[in-house]
Amino acid sequence: MAKRKSIDRRMRHVAGCIFCGCKDLSRTHIWPNWLNTLLSPPAFRLLEFEAPTRLTDNTKNNRKKAEVWPGSIFTQKPYLCCIPCNTGWMQRFEDEMLKFSTPIFQSSKPVTLDRRQLRVFVVWLSIIIILAEYIDTSKGSISISLEDRKYLSRASLFAVLSSH
Repeated sequence: MAKRKSIDRRMRHVAGCIFCGCKDLSRTHIWPNWLNTLLSPPAFRLLEFEAPTRLTDNTKNNRKKAEVWPGSIFTQKPYLCCIPCNTGWMQRFEDEMLKFSTPIFQSSKPVTLDRRQLRVFVVWLSIIIILAEYIDTSKGSISISLEDRKYLSRASLFAVLSSH
């Protein structure tokens, strides 16, 4: 899940790990590779944005533009988490999710999850949602507080699985 590289400052999205604050960041998959294999997402992404244009010296107008970029949103790996979080508690939830997830994403029949599986699924999905919030932080879209992110990172897999 984590690959350590020398960090290009232009690629850094955050000042520290979004879960614990550690400054030694690693590239973090927003969407796990195993899920890319199951779902086969497109090899590109469409970005839509408004670009300012000048009609005359005194008037401006925003026009919508769209660009196709290589790689889907599912293959992005921004610097969001530290190596201990990425290869530790986050990896444990992903490993647990992988044990029962194939039918969820590939079966056309209803899938029943037991209590343990449901807890793992909810935490794993929460991690994905938190990471996805950081894809574009320019719009101030971060809604999950640091306190809540730290709480999630402190919750061990054992605690999630054994709580009632």
